[in-house]
Amino acid sequence: IKQIEKSSMPSSKIGAIGQEHGYAEIKVGEGGEVQIDSLRERGIPDERLYFDRLEGRFPERPYLDRCLDALQPGDILYVHCLDRVARSLKQLANTVAKIESKNAYLRSLTEPFDSSADQYKYFSKHISFAAEFEMRANSERTKAGLRERAAKGKKVGGRPKSLTKEKIETIARLSLAEKS
Repeated sequence: IKQIEKSSMPSSKIGAIGQEHGYAEIKVGEGGEVQIDSLRERGIPDERLYFDRLEGRFPERPYLDRCLDALQPGDILYVHCLDRVARSLKQLANTVAKIESKNAYLRSLTEPFDSSADQYKYFSKHISFAAEFEMRANSERTKAGLRERAAKGKKVGGRPKSLTKEKIETIARLSLAEKS
């Protein structure tokens, strides 16, 4: 794992170095040892390690929220990789913006990402633009597909019919014969 050492931090930007925090997102059925071990190897003490065990498509992440709330100016939040703090570009932009609003920084242990570096100065703005573009593009593609189906006279949206004409006739026949 490529790690960013404290000595490589642009000290003029951060000023006094704050505390280091770590966050891991562990999905059900996935061992989180690799993430947690890499954060411990970084030197982050257990009292500043936060992790959520996730289930489902839109899980709550209370420990990420606690971690973000705990950040102070100059603090650094380490993650094993960026997909552990966000499930979409929009969520990543929002998370980075929240960290930046606290004058804290985000670093990835496995990706060359350090929000304190000058090249990431406008990262959250650029990623917000990309997320917005992605949402608009998906919306336009969906609308175009629906218009195309409607133009071809095909059903647009809705659940497919589960009862065929034959099934309806069978139900009517059984009902008239007083059978279930």
